[in-house]
Amino acid sequence: MAALCFGLITLVFVYTTLVNIVERPDGLKIGAFFIAAIIVSSLVSRVWRTTELRVEKINLDAEAERFLNDCATPGPRCACARATSRNVVRTAN
Repeated sequence: MAALCFGLITLVFVYTTLVNIVERPDGLKIGAFFIAAIIVSSLVSRVWRTTELRVEKINLDAEAERFLNDCATPGPRCACARATSRNVVRTAN
């Protein structure tokens, strides 16, 4: 019974919305304008961000070089997205 009542109320709201859109489409036009403005500004922002300056070179001082060399170990390094008991390899350091 409750579903029938909610369905009836929904139909009334849908009917009144459609009647208002047909009689006075100004609100729909304004809403469509704002949606289009948001989409255009998002696209412009995305294009702008893709053309930003990227870092091309990093200059390290002697201490940073020594730190990175001390941390570096030979061989490949792999990082798992999700560590489970099957894919975790324990190494002795």
